[in-house]
Amino acid sequence: MAPLAHLIAAGLALSPAPAASPAPAGLEDAGAAWTLVFEDRFEGETLDPAVWAIESGAPGHITSSRWPENVEVRGGLLHLVTRQEARDSSDNEARSWTTGHVWTHRTFGDGVFEARLKLAPQAGLNNAFWLFPARHPASLGLQPGETACEIDVIEATHPARMTYNLHVFTAGTQEVARDIYRLTNPWSAPEPNSARFMVLSIERDGETLIWRRDGHIVRRAEAPCAGPLTVRLSTATASWLDTPDDALDGTAMQIDYVRVWETE
Repeated sequence: MAPLAHLIAAGLALSPAPAASPAPAGLEDAGAAWTLVFEDRFEGETLDPAVWAIESGAPGHITSSRWPENVEVRGGLLHLVTRQEARDSSDNEARSWTTGHVWTHRTFGDGVFEARLKLAPQAGLNNAFWLFPARHPASLGLQPGETACEIDVIEATHPARMTYNLHVFTAGTQEVARDIYRLTNPWSAPEPNSARFMVLSIERDGETLIWRRDGHIVRRAEAPCAGPLTVRLSTATASWLDTPDDALDGTAMQIDYVRVWETE
């Protein structure tokens, strides 16, 4: 009897071949050797605190506060839940909405950053997937001629407003020095952007940034700054958005996975 037949006859299971790591959406046939260096599919019951940090409080530029209680992992998804509730923030100001913000402890250089997510289905909420230094650029001690970046893979609101922003910080400034693409020129989705899960990504190679939606290129820009960045997911109410109404209470941005690739 052949060896395989012996195994079958003995009722022994054969180990399946390991699944190949997925390639970034839109780059499956690009010919590059992509190496998956980070992945979270949110299969547990909580975020891994060794992997993710969670904000408690509120930065001054938004009108909601952000808390760990608004971050839920269930059903194989990360939920950033928005609630209509008054809660004192870190600046001792009571805010009437709470939202969520998480980021990786680990930082990444060049590569492809991808998430599959679904936006909250109500207006008045900024849904964001973005890259940012581990510390705010104002505290990095940038020297003259040095720059740091915030790269927004997406900032989006229901029903169809989507923006792909690049904020550049220069030495001696605490504010955005210039924007390559900004909220004044949004892209309108062909369908409500909360209708389904979308795969959103950015390719960063040290010279160029390429934004993709469901594998299709939607924007290119020069990359004027380098340096390691954390991966962030957040929601917020803000003064520049529609005023939220009661229907926003209990809704959530849902994230299926986050992946980061590097290439040789």
